[in-house]
Amino acid sequence: MRTKDLKLLMLLLLVMEKNELLAQVADSISTHRIPEVIITATRTAKPIDRVGREVTVITSEEIREAAPHDLAQLLSQYAGISVIGSNQNPGMTESIFMRGANSNQTVIMMDGIAINDPSSTNHAIDLSELPLSNIDRIEIVRGSHSTLYGSSAIGGVINIITKKNMMAGLHGDASIAASTFGPKTLQLQENIFLNYTFQNGFYTNLDLFNLNVNGLDATVDTSLTSATFKNFDDDDFDQQRISGKAGFKNYRWDVFAAYSFTNMAADYDKSAFKTHSFDVPGALYDGDSTRIFTKRHLANYQVAYQLLPQFNLKASGGYTTLHRSTIDDSSVIDIAGNTDHSFADGRYEGSFMNIEMQGHYQWKQIELMAGAGLDYETMTTATHYFNSAFQFEIVNDLDSLKLNSTLTNFFTQLDVDGNFFSPSLKNFNLLLGARYNHHDLFGDAIVYEINPSFNFEGIARIYASYSTGFNAPSLYQLYAPEIYYTSLITRGNPKLQPEYSKSTEVGIKFFPDKKIRFGLSFYETIVQHSIEYVYLWDKNIPIAQLGGDFNRDDYRGDTYLNVGSQLISGGELYFNLQLLKWLLLDGNINIVRGKLKYSPSQIDTSHTEGNHVQLYSNGAFPTADIETQGLVRRPETVNAAVTLLPIEHATVRLSGKWVSSYNDIFYDNSLGPFGALNTIAINNYLLIDLLLKYGFNRFLSTTFKVENIFDAAYSEIRGFSTRGRGYSFSIAANF
Repeated sequence: MRTKDLKLLMLLLLVMEKNELLAQVADSISTHRIPEVIITATRTAKPIDRVGREVTVITSEEIREAAPHDLAQLLSQYAGISVIGSNQNPGMTESIFMRGANSNQTVIMMDGIAINDPSSTNHAIDLSELPLSNIDRIEIVRGSHSTLYGSSAIGGVINIITKKNMMAGLHGDASIAASTFGPKTLQLQENIFLNYTFQNGFYTNLDLFNLNVNGLDATVDTSLTSATFKNFDDDDFDQQRISGKAGFKNYRWDVFAAYSFTNMAADYDKSAFKTHSFDVPGALYDGDSTRIFTKRHLANYQVAYQLLPQFNLKASGGYTTLHRSTIDDSSVIDIAGNTDHSFADGRYEGSFMNIEMQGHYQWKQIELMAGAGLDYETMTTATHYFNSAFQFEIVNDLDSLKLNSTLTNFFTQLDVDGNFFSPSLKNFNLLLGARYNHHDLFGDAIVYEINPSFNFEGIARIYASYSTGFNAPSLYQLYAPEIYYTSLITRGNPKLQPEYSKSTEVGIKFFPDKKIRFGLSFYETIVQHSIEYVYLWDKNIPIAQLGGDFNRDDYRGDTYLNVGSQLISGGELYFNLQLLKWLLLDGNINIVRGKLKYSPSQIDTSHTEGNHVQLYSNGAFPTADIETQGLVRRPETVNAAVTLLPIEHATVRLSGKWVSSYNDIFYDNSLGPFGALNTIAINNYLLIDLLLKYGFNRFLSTTFKVENIFDAAYSEIRGFSTRGRGYSFSIAANF
């Protein structure tokens, strides 16, 4: 054989061997869970198995495999997380409850920058704002984490990390998906992502996302006869987002600047039930929707530098503005075209700026991290209501108040391996952290964390943690200027204190090999100084007589108070098992319990001027200690799935979700003089989904999904409809 032919044959064999190796690697990636590195848990890169807390990393590959409609649907599949609204009409408000904490007690971040909603009454973000595009991974840390992330991190932290650099050259992916989830419904989604990475480490990317939904009529029809006039409408949702990032990354530098703009328009029904009109016989009242328009700008940056092999510095920050406007025009209430003569509109705006710097030093078995930050927040609202029948108008405008707050902080964390003290302690790890916060209104708040853990021969880790946290009151809760004409007490209460928490957790993580992983944890959180919205009543009138004389106005307005505490306890079990090369099982069980305590000794009588206090949350007057069992919208859940790999490039996944019965809220006119919130049970339900995926090659794949196969009838929020059996089809391409 000629030398030239021999070289050619050897080259061919090498190429075949390389392709075979790549195929084996690809197969390994598709069937084994590779140990991930997480940053959010400790602010430094650390393997999950070495972290003494319950953490989860959701990779972009796992997101593509699950093919969820949105972020809420994705997160609700994981341990410790419940998202109310994830199965309702697209565009409905989606509220997250992590480990039973309130919806405003979980920090949502984008590339490490908090993206709360400064324009809302409690600055909790609506998850429907965040599409599943341009995501590299999502890191979840369950449990109190205020030591590292400050206010709101009582339930946990969710950090959405966007894509950075790739292999040198041009890369991209595109997808289109179509879904239907009920009569006359259609959801269309398109996404394009482009990235160019230079040989020297510079990169830039662009992401375009579009979603259009012709939705369900979100409210429940309570009309009794078909002859009743019905002004029903479908509730649509449109969303567009454009985002871009440019940066540079090598062994010393990690620098980027990013920007995104989100634009949304949603129909939102004014009431849960369509009920009979009081003044028009045979009419069904309130059949139209409020139209909500939302625009968010988000800019963020990072400059990280590895000064020495054992020392690095990082500066980061971001600025977000949110503008939300609403229009609620007159409802048509009869076949003749008569309306309820009302018009309302509103404008809600806010901004949030974060600046932070941290340093990280590693010496032998010790890691020390320290930093400082500044948060600056603003908000304003302007609302208008007009009734043409009575020529009645109400206007509220907070613009002139220039509401703002500043929160500065200093934090530090020490991570020590036991081997530093003695080789006999090499499997022991201790993490200590503390954070000092200064708010320009309520003053100082100090939180800390103690987190020991022990590794068993590299196959399991047991851990415990005790941490304190806090949740600062929102600008609206502090400064809202509305007053009732009989009183000078403002709705906002500048004397509010933060909600403080104490959390205890113990658990075990078991990871003997890549094919088996499970974890079990138990936790308890006590939140003190809970902020409640309350009514105020004339202190000179006995409670039993309030509202009993129509010639006398006993009402003294409404406000926010620190008036109680919340106790949450629960447990989580999760597992990932590869039984065979082609058979995988995964799932989780989440149990949560809770109760509320209210005490008159906690009420700030200087702000209430000694007037009677009625809790809006249940209508009670806390003249003595009150304890209520259960928390609203906190179900227990079971998620389970079996994944089959029957042939090469094909995936079949059958998944189920069981949700326990839980309490929801409704306005009960019989509670107290004005009425207040009461609870009603929502029935448990079971949803079964089927997903089929096939990859034609490494560039092109298609997914078909059937959700709620048995078309189960169920509710998430009392009075609002949910999706029926749904069908989704998508095509994705990448290069």
